[in-house]
Amino acid sequence: MIESNATGTLRIQILEENQKLLEQRQEMSNEVNDRISNQIDSASFAVGAISLFATIGGIFLAVFINKSYEKILKIKQDIDHTKEYIEGHYDQFYEKWKRSDTLDKLHRLINVPEDIANLQQLLFSRDLEPTDFLLLKKAFFSEKLHDYFKKDYILVFQQHFPYQSLKDADLNGIFVEELTNLNAMLYRDTKNILSSIIKFLPENVYGKDFRDKLVVNLFQGLFLSEHKDLISFFKAELTSKNIDIPEIIFVAMNGRTDADFIHWLNS
Repeated sequence: MIESNATGTLRIQILEENQKLLEQRQEMSNEVNDRISNQIDSASFAVGAISLFATIGGIFLAVFINKSYEKILKIKQDIDHTKEYIEGHYDQFYEKWKRSDTLDKLHRLINVPEDIANLQQLLFSRDLEPTDFLLLKKAFFSEKLHDYFKKDYILVFQQHFPYQSLKDADLNGIFVEELTNLNAMLYRDTKNILSSIIKFLPENVYGKDFRDKLVVNLFQGLFLSEHKDLISFFKAELTSKNIDIPEIIFVAMNGRTDADFIHWLNS
């Protein structure tokens, strides 16, 4: 009987211990579940936060890209407008640049007058202004200029400033001396010289001797040039200005007796 009671008591204790173990396991299981649940909640919050930041970041990125595109588009439009303006005003820009470059070259000649050897052809191709005459004259009369280079200046004066050269008291004597050599002049430039002389003759204030030398040298140079046919133009212009042609012809003959010259002069 005593043994039976002891056995029963032992079983009860074992059951109680097992019950405790089950309860402990249940508690542990609950704790694990709570931790897992918390971790899942944290992970969900983190994912949500990341998604939110990513969405906000995407919005800011989209705004930035849009503004950058607008700026790039504005820059492109400005470039296109500038290009169109330049293309539409190219001739004006080129003429302004060419004029500025011409002035630079003329001022350079004042400082380095012998550079006419390098710049003469360029000046032939440019349209010079009346005010450029004084710059060219200053370079021509520079003490730095060797006589060897004066011929180059005379050709530029003949092409661009024949009338101003005839009117200029410092330059007209030299200009008239060089009229005997018109071979280097183009047809257009030779015609311009003749027109300038016709304009000058009624205004001549340098006396009869100067006029006669001008006429003699002109006809001598014109006869020896490739443009001797311009004598018809010259006579027609003399007539239009009421200048006495027989007197001019008589002066031009200057005692010459060669038949070719006389025939040409009276043609």
